[in-house]
Amino acid sequence: MNERLRRALNEADVDIDDVARATGVNQRTVQRWLAGRVPYPRYRRTVAKLVQTDEADLWPDVAPQTAGTAASELVNVYTARAHVPAGLWRSLVADGHEQIDLLGSALFHLFEDPGFVQLLLDTSSDVRIALADPDSPLVAARDQELRLGGALTGRIDASLRNLRHLNVRRLDGRGLEVRLHSAPMYCSLLHVDDEMLVTPHVYARSGRVDTPILHLRRREPFGLFASYLQHFEDVFYKAAQPLSARGEPPSDQT
Repeated sequence: MNERLRRALNEADVDIDDVARATGVNQRTVQRWLAGRVPYPRYRRTVAKLVQTDEADLWPDVAPQTAGTAASELVNVYTARAHVPAGLWRSLVADGHEQIDLLGSALFHLFEDPGFVQLLLDTSSDVRIALADPDSPLVAARDQELRLGGALTGRIDASLRNLRHLNVRRLDGRGLEVRLHSAPMYCSLLHVDDEMLVTPHVYARSGRVDTPILHLRRREPFGLFASYLQHFEDVFYKAAQPLSARGEPPSDQT
């Protein structure tokens, strides 16, 4: 528990909603900061300004990152998705307890797997998913770049149909939010608590056979893991809209 932060919020008459609005994150993220999670630097600065106190008073134990320490977070590097152990995607989700995030264009290789979708249905974690808006010009450009002949839009819509089914079934109060983004696809990722699989995108290469995948584990306050997690937060909350804002795709679309 970050008692310094809690006390500063109380003294400044600032609540969780105020912090969420000021930083652009959701309430659960703010609650994790109160529970002891250290925010990303720009969020710390925003919160400190909001409560009119020094950042060091709220997070006195935060040390600046030294050169090269982020490499300690690198668990493994796979030269292609085909070389990732078959069960790793599922095992990470199955072991999740707090937060599961997915970012990509279609992530069809995951959502076409009934077992993977079932894990998302069964998990006690909150789930946030951001897929590319199939109507976005960026999707059309990526499709042309990969010479898919229009297939990328169909893959996204196929994933969305699976996710709508999942959304209907998760009616027990557990969080599931699906958004469509129109951001450039710099990377795809799966984040589960303190583990992450990141696929940095390479021009004119799909993520299937010839694009590296990084397996990261959170060990540094502001290392590679935090950087990619911040990327997800920015896309999800700044470049995406809820799935409900978009109409259902035609039922015969593939």
